[in-house]
Amino acid sequence: MGRCAYTPCNIVLLRLMVFHTVNRWLVIRFNLLSAVIVGLVAFVSILTPTIDAALAGFILAFASTATNDVSAAHV
Repeated sequence: MGRCAYTPCNIVLLRLMVFHTVNRWLVIRFNLLSAVIVGLVAFVSILTPTIDAALAGFILAFASTATNDVSAAHV
């Protein structure tokens, strides 16, 4: 009879691998969401004629910071 592959050490390593995989999946999703939000904000600021360059830069910096804070808080 062969040895069981699920020793306590292997179970711990399997759990760490699953945690790392889920963590990377969340990072990719939050980065994609952040890029979409910043892109939409940039698109709206370009199409709005009453927004000058300084306000558009402020809005983009705020959107980038806010999405970065959200993605860093969850992961």
